[in-house]
Amino acid sequence: MFTLLSFLTIWGYRKEYCESDKAYRTRLQLYTLLATATYGGITELLQIYLFHGRCGSIYDFCADVIGCILGILIFKLIFRKKMIKISSEIK
Repeated sequence: MFTLLSFLTIWGYRKEYCESDKAYRTRLQLYTLLATATYGGITELLQIYLFHGRCGSIYDFCADVIGCILGILIFKLIFRKKMIKISSEIK
């Protein structure tokens, strides 16, 4: 679920991602990771403190973060060819 969440979050910025410099792309990836991982952390905390019969787990949170990282990596793999094409057009 978090793979899809992070992929779709960064997908919304695909045009800016492709047309920007490396520093902006790195920040965009970091912000996406932070936002989606924070969401995962909040859901785990809500399970601990709000919902009865549910328990939050640090292992679930780690799985959420791994899913977030996978979503960003999948996005980078998809747009790698496009980035190579754009960089060759600049030269």
